[in-house]
Amino acid sequence: MSAYLDFAIELARGAGTILMKHYGQIQTVTYTRATDFKTIADDESDAYLRQRIRAQYPDHNIVSEELDALLQDSALTWVIDPLDGTFPFTRGSTDHFAVCVSLCEGKTPIVGVIYQPKTEKLFAAEQGRGATLNGQPLLPEALTDIHKAMLAHEYGKDKRELTLATHAKLMQTGMVSYSMCYACASAGLALTAEGRLNGFFSHNLEPWDMAAGVIINREVGNIVTTIDGREWQFGERSILVANPKLHAQLLEVILSK
Repeated sequence: MSAYLDFAIELARGAGTILMKHYGQIQTVTYTRATDFKTIADDESDAYLRQRIRAQYPDHNIVSEELDALLQDSALTWVIDPLDGTFPFTRGSTDHFAVCVSLCEGKTPIVGVIYQPKTEKLFAAEQGRGATLNGQPLLPEALTDIHKAMLAHEYGKDKRELTLATHAKLMQTGMVSYSMCYACASAGLALTAEGRLNGFFSHNLEPWDMAAGVIINREVGNIVTTIDGREWQFGERSILVANPKLHAQLLEVILSK
């Protein structure tokens, strides 16, 4: 394990402790718009993550959901989501909320951690070294029949009609088995990497929603592209994830007229 991955795991666990301190309490929710809101847990987790990164790697860039990006003359960028899944976190509707920490070199994620503190599931990956769940290797998912595929999707904050249209196309009679939304992008990406789901898609997400899940899925052997089939890089807003054979079938349906 490299120093970067070790540090990312430490960060995610520390931020997860902050989230669980607030979990189950009545949350004051601050809305910036109808589809975007946060709590004190988001802010405290973000402040912790930024402080730790700046202390350990003062020359690195930091991009996070809650504050403006810290951009310096570095090829390395920490991409953090201090609380992915604020809706299930505040409502208690599911256990699907997480801390996401990734490190990108240029536009390529090279380290990624998704930590779900309620269930204590920690997904981690490093470029060229595979992916793990709580220290155990994650294995490639082998489903090749699109009609049996169980997917996840996420609507994001804007342009939701695009993901709705793709969802409708994939859910037409005789196509995929089902597609679920967890109000937490990292949940769908983690479940896909784990093989409990067979794919994930969205048209409009933020980089901190995806970066950690991208490297984790790639290290499992899944293909990660944009929704139109281009290689996913930091800064892309859409995503499509599945094993190689299933990804090709999903892409064919999505791009069909």
